Amino acid sequence: GGTTTYTVHLKRPKEINPKLNPASISVKDGRLTPAFESFNRHYQAHVQVNKDFFELCVDAGTNRLLIDGKDVGTGSVCHSIRVSAGYTARLVLKSVTGEEGASFFVRIEVEHPSKSVTEQKTFLTDLKVTPGTMHPDFSPKVTEYTVTVPEATTSVVVVTTSSRPLVFVQNEASGPSGSKVSLTGPTTVAEIRVDDTRYVLTIKKSAAPIITVNLPAHIDVQFGASIRLPFQTNGAKIHRCFLNGRQITELDAVDGKPNIVIDIGSARTDDSGSYYCTATNGITTSLS
Repeated sequence: GGTTTYTVHLKRPKEINPKLNPASISVKDGRLTPAFESFNRHYQAHVQVNKDFFELCVDAGTNRLLIDGKDVGTGSVCHSIRVSAGYTARLVLKSVTGEEGASFFVRIEVEHPSKSVTEQKTFLTDLKVTPGTMHPDFSPKVTEYTVTVPEATTSVVVVTTSSRPLVFVQNEASGPSGSKVSLTGPTTVAEIRVDDTRYVLTIKKSAAPIITVNLPAHIDVQFGASIRLPFQTNGAKIHRCFLNGRQITELDAVDGKPNIVIDIGSARTDDSGSYYCTATNGITTSLS
C-alpha cells in the first residue's frame, strides 16, 4: 500500500520571565488555598458570605500589577474585589518595558457560617424612588416593584436603607444620597442588590392626559343667555376647572366619564373671564 507522510512543526513555547512572578499572594479577611508557591497558577480565595468585599494582596516588586486587565499599582498592593461566588480574578505582572508575566488565577469561594439560608438573607429596610409612584408599597421581603413616572422624566433617584454598609444599584455602590438611574426608553428595569438579595424595579413612563377644546379662544355671550363649554379628555382620573384662577368644579373620572362640561344656565357679569381645566392621571397633570 501507499505511504502517508505527515510533517509536524513544533514551536517552542514562549518563555516566562521568572522575575515577572509575584513574590507573594494573600487574602485579607479570608484564606488562600493552597498556600502561595510561584509555580502554582491557580488558587481559591475563601471569604465569608457576610463580606461585601475582600482584599487580594500581591507583592509585585518593581512591576505593575494588573487584575482583570486593570493596572492597580506597583510594589505591595492590596486590591478590593467584590465578593461574588465563582468569580475568578486574573493576575498578571507587567514590567516597565511592557513585558507581561504568567497569569495567576484566584477563584472566589463563599463560605457560609452555621446559619440557615433564611437567617443569612439580608433585606432592605426602606426603598424610595423620586420622582415616581411605586406599587406595591415597600415591604422588605417584597422584591419586585413597578414605578410609574411622568413621560418626560429622564432619570430617577433610588434611595435605599439597609443594615448592611453596601447596597448596589445597577452594579454600582449606592451612596447616602441615593443612586441616579437613567431612563433610556418607555420602560427601564433597575436592579438593587444587598448581599444575596435582589430587588427589581420596573420603571414605566406614563403619558400625560390629553385635553381637547373645540372652542374659539374668545366667546361673546348675551346677558342671561345659556352656554355649554365642553372639554374632552383622555387617560385622566381627576378633572378640575377654573374661572379666573378660582376652582369652580372637580370631577372624579374613575367612573369612566372622560369629558368635562361647564354649564352656564343664565350668564351674568361675574361669569365673565378666563376658563380652563386640568386633568391628571395621578402621575402627570395637563392644562387645557
